[in-house]
Amino acid sequence: MHTALEVRVLIELPSDFPLKIGCLDVWEDEEGKEGKIVVGTNGGTLLILSEVEAPPSGSGHDERRSRRFEVVATRKTFAKKPITQVVVLKEIGLLVSLSDCVHSHELNTFNPVTSLSRTKGASLFNWDEERGYLCVALKRRLLLYHLSGQEFMELRDISLTDTVKSMAWCGDSMCLGFKKEYSLLNIFGNGAISEVFPTGGKGMVNILPLQNQELMLTKDSLGIYVGQDGKPTRRHGLPWSEPPLATASVEPYVLAVLPRFIEVRSLQRGAQQTLVQTIPLRDQKFLCSSNSILSRGSPAPPVLVANESAIYQLLQVHTLHTPPATGRLRPSKRASPIPSPSFPGGDVSQLALAPSCRWDDPPLLPLG
Repeated sequence: MHTALEVRVLIELPSDFPLKIGCLDVWEDEEGKEGKIVVGTNGGTLLILSEVEAPPSGSGHDERRSRRFEVVATRKTFAKKPITQVVVLKEIGLLVSLSDCVHSHELNTFNPVTSLSRTKGASLFNWDEERGYLCVALKRRLLLYHLSGQEFMELRDISLTDTVKSMAWCGDSMCLGFKKEYSLLNIFGNGAISEVFPTGGKGMVNILPLQNQELMLTKDSLGIYVGQDGKPTRRHGLPWSEPPLATASVEPYVLAVLPRFIEVRSLQRGAQQTLVQTIPLRDQKFLCSSNSILSRGSPAPPVLVANESAIYQLLQVHTLHTPPATGRLRPSKRASPIPSPSFPGGDVSQLALAPSCRWDDPPLLPLG
């Protein structure tokens, strides 16, 4: 193993801070000089974090590690209920959020634009940036919208047999994760749905989009690569030490939040040893990948990892194609050994498939 990613603390909330981090997204200003983070909280308050200039640390100054963030604004009346999802639509100048129903706000002022009343009770949404489609999951239904200007126009209302736990675009289909199985939905056509394979009985239902039109579907402690037709694209899946709580990709790696640490594994085909690094961050909740000013000085976009009171940045030190660098993140002496996978090699060739399927100075930032 080697150090592929190093950790930087972006913010740590005081222990008596009344709000908890529920979701976040990242963007940069119009000139591409200032990075910002928007944070949704459990109390419905929106926090806006902005990059501030840090004093030079002398010789050997590392620009990536000296930059820091502070809370520069709050919107206490942003939502009446917990904010569970936020997505920045930078090119359109909108912030789309989920707080009981889907809302849109002006990105610079955070003034409300519209609320999609028919999405009341929604659990998650997925945004297709290239084509401007918004898919919203609520109870046993999917609502499909298309963005026209700054207005979302409803296109379809699709009934389902179960509640959606996870979803991702898969070409012209939508890959859906239910409690018991993954399925493909012909969302633009006749609405037909076909099962891909069962979800397993241990880990969370999780769908991770990758490059080259691949998806990684989590089945217990195994990540299974599938294509747009729902069929496996590789003979062997990616083994995790435990069922992941969340995943993210930063080529050529894939990251998983596990209860005791974050695990980094290689996405390269044919790799005999996929485990690259373990990062001793406990009890994290989610990961967020972002192409933004936060990647300055890093060979790849960063990943943000967060829990209810802190946000960390994972910066890529080098890629698999360059010699390992000396990382600043030291292995934890208290870290427990990584248990071996509980399956033989992750061979996915025996899966029963439907024939038709397809995140230097850790700052304690003022919040006043």
